[in-house]
Amino acid sequence: MSLLKSFNQGLLQPVLVVISLFFNLTWLPMASLADNGKSSEQRMALLDFEIALLRTEIALRNGERGRFLINMHELSMQPIPPQFQTRFDVLTQQRERFELQQVEQSLFRSAISARDVVVLLPLSSEIAEVSQVMQKVFEERLVGRRIHLIDTDIYTDMAELYKLVQMFNPGLVIGPLERQKADAFYALKPRFPAISFTSIAHHQPNVRALASSSYSQTHYLQPLLEQVDVSHIAWLTDRTEQANQFMKEIEAFYQQRGISKDLIHRFYIEQGADNSVAAMLGIEQSNVRQNWLQATIGQRLETQSYVRKDKQIVIGMMQQTPAQQIKPLLTFYQLTTPFLWLPTQVPSIEGFKRSQTSWQHTYALFPAHLTQNVINSNSDDNKKSEVGLFHALANALVNLVETAEQPLPYTISTQMGEMTVNSVGHYQFLPSLMLLDKGKLTGVTLDKFYTSP
Repeated sequence: MSLLKSFNQGLLQPVLVVISLFFNLTWLPMASLADNGKSSEQRMALLDFEIALLRTEIALRNGERGRFLINMHELSMQPIPPQFQTRFDVLTQQRERFELQQVEQSLFRSAISARDVVVLLPLSSEIAEVSQVMQKVFEERLVGRRIHLIDTDIYTDMAELYKLVQMFNPGLVIGPLERQKADAFYALKPRFPAISFTSIAHHQPNVRALASSSYSQTHYLQPLLEQVDVSHIAWLTDRTEQANQFMKEIEAFYQQRGISKDLIHRFYIEQGADNSVAAMLGIEQSNVRQNWLQATIGQRLETQSYVRKDKQIVIGMMQQTPAQQIKPLLTFYQLTTPFLWLPTQVPSIEGFKRSQTSWQHTYALFPAHLTQNVINSNSDDNKKSEVGLFHALANALVNLVETAEQPLPYTISTQMGEMTVNSVGHYQFLPSLMLLDKGKLTGVTLDKFYTSP
């Protein structure tokens, strides 16, 4: 979008350009015609080129990619007048980006017709049962293909595993399931289409890889962040790597909109949730001022701590135990400010179920896999819950294969909720917003969270 803005300011309205053609070309006030030493034929050629250039810029601005590429092809067949070279170069850069995106997207598209599919799953370890469930899904839904299943439990050297995979001449590879092995496998930069269960260190155009959870959370929160002034949001986090990455995503979000990161008010969970909330609300500073005043005048004063009330929303990224305390503390200070919890460490199903009655009107943004686990846990069978999760994940990955030819980006519905595939092929499952209140777990929408403190 920034590229479009860079030349939008120099565009003339197309209607004005058409109207101008009716006037005498010898006095038309255009920069391209300023050289009176040119013949009328030369001036007319310059005018034709500028009109064609303008139409190309308008097509790009309006998102008409096909028309833009056609116009660019026609322009490139002509000599470029020096006075238009800069504008033409900007358009050329955009065309190269489109062409690169098209090439990158085509590198995965062949997965839809892959004859040989190699699936890399752990079949000998404790999670062998869920691997077998995923295997069954792939065999049932990838009809008419040869499924080659490889047990990753017997391989520690991913270079050795990679050589074996190559021998199948695969049209598609799915896995490995374990993050550490996936990192090592994709570091070898395979050239065949592949789907990674986890995120990978570097973007590879032939690989559909899971986007980071922080990216998913920021994407989900975007409507809220655009509606609420940045100065009215308090960010309360721990110091984990996940929280720091999330805040980097938030900073990037605001930076793209021209908002300084200095306006982002981040507070840390340290020395207990009560002290951290007090610091966030300015109570600690208020108490310091009160104590100083009492010491200065030598008398004890009856005072009430100041509580800042400029924050409309508190968004916290932390573990479960401190998160349970935030809303009661806000209520203690007579604040109705809504609190949204983003877990830095996904709680176990057992631990979460034991704590459900302790939550007080707290909104939680759960990743898709946790929501799926919570839903499946109603059976009171944790093993069955885990199996259901991986069954849903396998079906979602088949959806990626079935939509391999679809232009990026796009969104589809899966058993794990909405799955988006962004402009570079990273897929992600949008999180779910839940209300936790006195043992009840209720799904809500983002607008409900903001309007119902």
